[in-house]
Amino acid sequence: MKKRRPSSHLPFLLLVLGLVASLFSVPAALIQQRFVAMIHHELGHNATSTAVAIARFLETDIDAYRNFHDRTAYSPDSYDTTWYARTCAILRQIKQETGADFIFTEKWVDDENIAYLLDAEEPDSEDYSAPGTTDGISDPERKAFLEGVNTDSGMIHDPVWGDYLTGFSPIVDRATGRILGLVGVDYSADRVRTLMSSLTRLIVLGAIMLSLLSAIIIIRLIDMRYIALETDYLTGLYSRHYHDKRLSKLHRQALRKNASFCHAIMDIDFFKHINDDYGHQEGDEVLKKVALLLQKNIRAVDCCARLGGDEFGFLFGNTNREDAERILERIRQCVAEADIQTTNGRRLQVTLSIGMVMWRPGLDIETILNQADHAMYESKHDGRNRLTVAEAT
Repeated sequence: MKKRRPSSHLPFLLLVLGLVASLFSVPAALIQQRFVAMIHHELGHNATSTAVAIARFLETDIDAYRNFHDRTAYSPDSYDTTWYARTCAILRQIKQETGADFIFTEKWVDDENIAYLLDAEEPDSEDYSAPGTTDGISDPERKAFLEGVNTDSGMIHDPVWGDYLTGFSPIVDRATGRILGLVGVDYSADRVRTLMSSLTRLIVLGAIMLSLLSAIIIIRLIDMRYIALETDYLTGLYSRHYHDKRLSKLHRQALRKNASFCHAIMDIDFFKHINDDYGHQEGDEVLKKVALLLQKNIRAVDCCARLGGDEFGFLFGNTNREDAERILERIRQCVAEADIQTTNGRRLQVTLSIGMVMWRPGLDIETILNQADHAMYESKHDGRNRLTVAEAT
């Protein structure tokens, strides 16, 4: 028969465990505080990084955001509700990808108040803030507004929203340097409590890796959308959207600095016959080959865009008439002499009709576009396969 251990050993064991626990309680508390501080730092960094990425995304279409920001009233019939709904939907997608609790934008009202503009919450949610809804301003928000810096609030307590931290990034009109409000990204303290439940380095490392992965996903998501907006899907040239934005920028620079630039429009001659005789698939192949020739014959700083159909647009900044004409004539000649074949081997003669206009004081964007278009049709009227320059009137 086995002998039972003396019962007096149990109190001794409990005493030893108590002493060891006491010895390690202070280091354990310090380690816990360090882990909490690390997680707060990573969450603040993630919130701010997400806010910065969203701010850069909104700045790619700053004109639309400025129009929305500058309104004094936000009744549904006073702003572009289609743009608003589409942009909020993108913020909801980013919120879902990153695990953020709230994503919003706001504008300065006065020294004590801000007004919410965009909101990633569903409109029927009780947490949704309609455009123009006002709230008090915090010190981190005031700093971001006044200094134009990215910052986070640190973990703060609110009697309504509980414990949370927010990352802020200013939305800047790069043309003027004007701050058009802030992007705010919230993470609640519940996320910290979840991460601290097991208090292990593996969880902390997982949180850091999750933050990095979230940042990569956001950047990739925004990058894909940016590319889709500014690249023509068929030819790989710039899109009409990018062309118009670049033209507006060059026009502003010309007005401010009297910097000359050239705009040209070119059209493939008899392209309809190519589609009719060989089919639209062959027509698309011709567009791709012509686009490749155009790209090879312009400078890296120039803009070549497909405006639609078989029409292409060019923008040459900081150039004179002689240089612009030389580049466009080289392009015209290169395309006319190119060996362009259909998929069944039939050779096609492809030529371009080109209209060009140089910016002059007094020309607005609409006039520039109209004069280039008119000059292009003059080229067609005069026999095609030629360049026509719009002269000053």
